[in-house]
Amino acid sequence: MQSLGLIGGGPAALFLFKKITETLPPCRITIFESSSRLGCGMPYGARGASFEHVSNVSSDELPPFEPSLKDWMQSLPKEDLQTYGIDKNDFHEKEVVPRLLLGDFLESTFKSLIERSKKRGFEIEALLETRVTGLALDRQMSIVFANDQKYEFEKIVICTGHHWPRSHEDKVDGYFDSPYPPEKLAKRFNHTIALRGSSLTAVDAIKTLARNNGNFVEENGELIYKVDKDSKEFSIEMHSRQGFLPCLRVHMDEPYVKKDRIIAKDDIEKNIKENGGFLELDFLFEMGFKLPLKDTDPEFFETIKDMSLEEFIEKMMSYRSQKDAFELFKEEYADSIKSIKREESVPWKEMLAALSIALNYPAKHMSAEDMLRLQKHLLPLVSTVIAFIPQSSAKELLAMHKAGRLKLVSDGDNGDVTIEDGKIVYSWEDTRKVFKTFVDCVGQKPLQEKDFPFRDLQKQNVTSSARLRFRDQSIGKKLMSDGNEKVFQDGQSYFLDVPGVNISDNFQLVDGDDIASDKVFLMAVPYMGGLNPDYSGLDFCANSADLIVEYLKNEELSKTEKVSNRQIATAE
Repeated sequence: MQSLGLIGGGPAALFLFKKITETLPPCRITIFESSSRLGCGMPYGARGASFEHVSNVSSDELPPFEPSLKDWMQSLPKEDLQTYGIDKNDFHEKEVVPRLLLGDFLESTFKSLIERSKKRGFEIEALLETRVTGLALDRQMSIVFANDQKYEFEKIVICTGHHWPRSHEDKVDGYFDSPYPPEKLAKRFNHTIALRGSSLTAVDAIKTLARNNGNFVEENGELIYKVDKDSKEFSIEMHSRQGFLPCLRVHMDEPYVKKDRIIAKDDIEKNIKENGGFLELDFLFEMGFKLPLKDTDPEFFETIKDMSLEEFIEKMMSYRSQKDAFELFKEEYADSIKSIKREESVPWKEMLAALSIALNYPAKHMSAEDMLRLQKHLLPLVSTVIAFIPQSSAKELLAMHKAGRLKLVSDGDNGDVTIEDGKIVYSWEDTRKVFKTFVDCVGQKPLQEKDFPFRDLQKQNVTSSARLRFRDQSIGKKLMSDGNEKVFQDGQSYFLDVPGVNISDNFQLVDGDDIASDKVFLMAVPYMGGLNPDYSGLDFCANSADLIVEYLKNEELSKTEKVSNRQIATAE
């Protein structure tokens, strides 16, 4: 590889850049970044965080960097850390840090990697505040259009990060399609605000809203929330489908980001071969979750060893639904404190986190039936259990709830928001309610191929919509006849339309003829959610970077081998 263009300079680009410069021979790399900073992206910069927002990963859970986050923090002036309320002499690698501070670390790391790679012979150019306006291919090169200029590369990787489309924001007063950037919520709201979603995105919104309408104080060892005199009517009504709050961080014996290979690649390939080209979800559940628990938590294993995936999910969900969400949250907060103080892990939660990573990359080989099961049963549990909300955030939510300023409503399956005569109407069950302010906090929604920003690649048939084939065609036929709009027929087969664009195991764009591009790779999370169900987080960036670079390395070896064979043939 002689040249590479990285479209986006956030965390995904950082991990890919790190892997390339440590693994491959020197080449020319150009980074196109629309903001003024490298490394931090949306989640760890001003576009996605304020001082009140904390990460949900600790220093030892990050993929390895030199220096580590903890060591880097020790190099900072004491005054810089005090800005974030951190005493570097009393910091443990298991602690989480403010997201803006983590963003500073990622930026510093990216800059250091650039300098080190230049010394190794790489030719690096980072174009900041540069928006790419188009991508295209010619017969030999990938083309990037930016700053009214044309750039040519042998390979390009799209690392454009999060994207929050706007439907009603700026058109309907009080409607926010996302809580980002948080500065838009940093104002007074002297009324009840509706949030849709109860996971980490909702926690981000709550922390910002709370601080701009009141304050947290410690009284007799307890955190208390008090509203300002100008926000006496301020409260938050948080809505979610199932009415669950996320689980809290617990001690991890081994950071789960390192368990991305709990199921051997050969075993996965064998299962696909033995099942007509489909990877079985039940196989992943048995091999990636249940069997490892036999050693790590034998007692828990005995209670679930004969359960199917659906039976296990039902057991876990029914336990949560039997208790008031905030009462359960309070109990889990106490348990999480004990877990961390005693350094005692919760093996089934650890293995569920590992399973979500293990099934992520081969999920594109599942049947449509299994993907529907995954979406309906497993993903809701995963999103609840491994959200891993930090204890500091949990304390604030409990304080607000106790003060009567935060409540959680279960919408069931029919919660909906509509705009009627310019008013925001939230409907659920048999209730209709008008809100002055609504914030959509369901997190990054997977987008469709039609939302893909680089139209020229679509016109050139470089992209195609993601889809999964039904193993049992009669099931697909019945679902389509029953009116399921996501099921369609192509030739003699029935398919499930899933979000995003089609990609290979190596994150190459795949065209309408099912041919993987050897020039364009995708690491932009909103456009791969259909085939990579657990598609967010730094661990995802690191693992997907590994797969791309492994492909590039093998391609390089293949070229070298071909040249060597030609030389031998010429000599003979």
